[in-house]
Amino acid sequence: MEDGPEVLVESAHTYAGIGDAHAALGEHDQAAEHWQRALTIYRRLGMPQVDAVATKLSNRL
Repeated sequence: MEDGPEVLVESAHTYAGIGDAHAALGEHDQAAEHWQRALTIYRRLGMPQVDAVATKLSNRL
């Protein structure tokens, strides 16, 4: 059974938040991993958070 959109949205928000926490701790590889997961979901759902998360990832490089 596939997760519904609500669950995917919450998962993406959670991944983005965990990424932010890792970034604040200076754990950049872990932050990027979680942001990438969030970005994948946001893109799949066509959500406006795509730009913000993509910017975080590009600023990390």
